[in-house]
Amino acid sequence: MRYNWFENATPGLKIMLSIAFMATFLLIGMFLSVLFAIPVWGNDILKTLTAGADIHSTTGINILKYLQTFQSIFLFVLPPLALPFFFGQRPLNYLYLKERPTAKSALLAILILICAVPFINFTEHINSLMKLPSWLSGIESWMKDAEKNAQSLTEAFLKTSTISGLLLNLFIMALIPAVGEEFVFRGLFQRIFTEWTKNAHWGIIIAAAVFSSIHFQFYGFIPRFLLGVMFGYLLLWSGSIWLPVLSHFLNNALGVVFFYLNFNHYTSIDIDKAGVESALNLPVLFTSIFLTGILLFYFWKQKKQETEI
Repeated sequence: MRYNWFENATPGLKIMLSIAFMATFLLIGMFLSVLFAIPVWGNDILKTLTAGADIHSTTGINILKYLQTFQSIFLFVLPPLALPFFFGQRPLNYLYLKERPTAKSALLAILILICAVPFINFTEHINSLMKLPSWLSGIESWMKDAEKNAQSLTEAFLKTSTISGLLLNLFIMALIPAVGEEFVFRGLFQRIFTEWTKNAHWGIIIAAAVFSSIHFQFYGFIPRFLLGVMFGYLLLWSGSIWLPVLSHFLNNALGVVFFYLNFNHYTSIDIDKAGVESALNLPVLFTSIFLTGILLFYFWKQKKQETEI
């Protein structure tokens, strides 16, 4: 059943409705997550909510992982699945879920992401050198503290020595964000921003900027924005949300897997340093830019030919 009350609403109203839906679903998710957690963790869940979790304890990390999983599903996965009904369409069509990518397209999306890694790392390094004017030193200190806290929390999440722990981290930090964030920022917001600006390129750019901003990690804004743009064009050219979901998952999964391998001393390779460690990596960086550009052009060309047939 479709409740197409907002089928002819303006893009601005659709954005406000989307935010209201997400906020409402998040509140419901927070309430339910706590309700279901009390029989398991008792006072520990209440202490986490009031005083913060101890990220150095197994119980504290488990509670945070549980809360993040529950609330991520309610914030990012469920709202974009519900909203299309109010906009007069079914989720399969509105979120580009119906179009299944070919094996060739999926392989190209994977290669594009892998080739882009050194370039993305380089932009993150450049972003990390950002300096604000002296009169904004207070804001800069707050931004740096927020970045350090986010990094510490991420590392605490990722520390595991078991395969089951690795698989759980892949589910929480790669699969759910890939599905949920792509449904919201590419499937939902990119469509609305494109409708608003009457331009697909602006729709991609604005959605990518919102996508990067929502993470509140200021020293990673540029690389996350560029990834968002790349995901946006994969959707635009293919007409399938599953390609940006695949690329997004692979990007996050690489970080999770390599942290696991480094933490357990299976390898000393740090994938986050590819392209930025030294001047010797300049050839790697230029190769990354060249190959990514070539593969993106080839992907666009292939999709253009398919639509003309």
